[in-house]
Formats: sequence, structure tokens, C-alpha cells
Amino acid sequence: MDANPRGSLAATLARQARRQNIYETSAAEYLSRIDHIDQLQSPPKSRSARNPLFVDDAGRLVTAKELGIDAKPSAPIDFRWKTGNLTCYGAQKYTKEGGGHQNGQYNDIINLLRNFQKHTDVNTVLFVLVDGRYFNQNRITRLKEFEQTEKPRSFVLSINEVGQTLNQIVDAGYTT
Repeated sequence: MDANPRGSLAATLARQARRQNIYETSAAEYLSRIDHIDQLQSPPKSRSARNPLFVDDAGRLVTAKELGIDAKPSAPIDFRWKTGNLTCYGAQKYTKEGGGHQNGQYNDIINLLRNFQKHTDVNTVLFVLVDGRYFNQNRITRLKEFEQTEKPRSFVLSINEVGQTLNQIVDAGYTT
């Protein structure tokens, strides 16, 4: 038997499980149960099959393949759904603690929000879902500075606030 735990089957499976984004899967399951979310599309299970959407610096929703570059303009879009006549997009980040990589993701979210400010389709809404200890009140307040308060709207919020926000959008008549 191999005495090196790094070479064992259990260790290999544990490393592979850590690489999977269980938060995206959990978020998709949670979102699918919220009223006013129809036709939820979430990322494919296979990373190699994934062609994520981004908001480019002109405010357009484009796929990674369409961009054709290695440097991505923002955080990727993880979800798409319909609420009435609105097409909603969600970028989900769950980050446990701080550090260099997390700070890079934070800047990607800022770029996403800035780029979306140039988006012109008034029947589009962007939800930036930020959860985890990294997203303390100071960081969330900073991100909210980039929200778009006129159509097309964008929101920075916890995934737990999506249902309430959709209810407010529907009640205000923005979905007809």
C-alpha cells in the first residue's frame, strides 16, 4: 500500500472535490426555488465545455470564445434567468477569506459592474451575488457604489436577498 497520502486514491479524490465549485451548484439549487425565476440556466458541469459570458468594456454580453483573448474583462456571468420580460444575469462569488487571489476577484467584480454601466438593454438586470466572510460591510458598500440605479439595473447583494429584490421589481411593474 502507498504510504504517501498524496498518491492515494482518497487523496486524489479529495483534491479533485476541492477544485469543484460547490458554491455555484448550491447557488443554482437555491435560485431555482425562488419565485419569479424562470428558465434558470447555470454553468455546465464540465469546465472544458464551459464558454462563460462576460460583460466587455463596451457593456456588451459576450462569450469567452467571442472575446478570443486570455485576459477576461470582468468576473464571469454564472447564471441567466427570466423574470417576466426581463433577462436577469447573475455573477456569484462566495469567498471565505482575504488574500491576493480574492482581491483579484473583488477587482473583477468592480470591472463587471463598471462595464455593465455601459449596457443599453433596459430589459436586462445584473445581480452580483456576494457571500462569505471576505465580503464584509466595507467591501459590499464599496461595490454598491457601482450599482446602476436606472434601467438597466444592477444589484450587489447576498444570494439570500434575491427573492426579496425580485419581488420588489415585480411589484414595481418593471417586468411587463
